[in-house]
Amino acid sequence: MARILLTTFGSYGDVHPYMALGVELCARGHQVTMGTAASYQAKVLSEGLGFHAVRPDVELENRELLSYIYDRRRGSKRVIGYLAARVRESYEDTLAAARQADLMVTHPITFGAVLAAQKLGMPWA
Repeated sequence: MARILLTTFGSYGDVHPYMALGVELCARGHQVTMGTAASYQAKVLSEGLGFHAVRPDVELENRELLSYIYDRRRGSKRVIGYLAARVRESYEDTLAAARQADLMVTHPITFGAVLAAQKLGMPWA
C-alpha cells in the first residue's frame, strides 16, 4: 500500500479525472489524499478520498473571477499568471500534505506541488 497525494487545480474538468484516479487507487488498496482548492472538499470526501486544502481557493460562486481567469481567448495566460503569483502559498500547503505521502501525482499547473516534491526528493509524476 502506498500513500499517494494527487494535486490539481481548476474546474470540475480538472478535478474529476484526479478523483476517478484516486477512487481506483483506493480500490487497489492505496491511501489517497487530494490536494486542491478548499471549495472541492465536500466533493472529494464524498468519494472516500482524503483531502488537504491547497491554496489558492477559487470560490466556485465567484463568477467574475472565474470568467476572468478562464477567458476563452486569454484564459491560459491569465490562469498561469494567477497561479504564478500564488506559488509560495501553494507550495507551503502542498509541502505539509506531501510529508505524509510516498508518491505525488501532479496536474501540470500545480507548480507548488512540483517544488514540494523536489524539496522532499519524493517520486512524482
